Amino acid sequence: MLLRSKTLSLMLRQQKRGHLLFITSARQLQPEPGFAVATTVRAAATAMAISLSREAAPLGIQVNVLQPNYLYSEMYYPKSHFIESEEGRSEIAAKVPMGRLGKPEELGELAELLTSGRSSFTTGQVINFTGGWP
Repeated sequence: MLLRSKTLSLMLRQQKRGHLLFITSARQLQPEPGFAVATTVRAAATAMAISLSREAAPLGIQVNVLQPNYLYSEMYYPKSHFIESEEGRSEIAAKVPMGRLGKPEELGELAELLTSGRSSFTTGQVINFTGGWP
């Protein structure tokens, strides 16, 4: 069931706790030609989350941002090239200090931690999930 943002806001305020996690992109750290709109939109979402975190913190609501880049996805980094071929692995290793693409399940584990309540003092943070890039 989808909740309207006003309803969600009211629920979080009444509970005096909650977790909002924005997943944007680290792309604005090194913008590329031809991606101005996409880069700007993601950077704006990150800025909105940081601002929102300051408003929500007194209510006990955490707001954080995960910014992935070089995360395995068949759409962006096809397995046949970037994982199974030496050429593709070398291309990634030349850009990403960890020498590989991030795994979606690794991002999921970090997201789970940030929304589990086990890191309740963490808010307003932008965490780059990039294997050390840039």
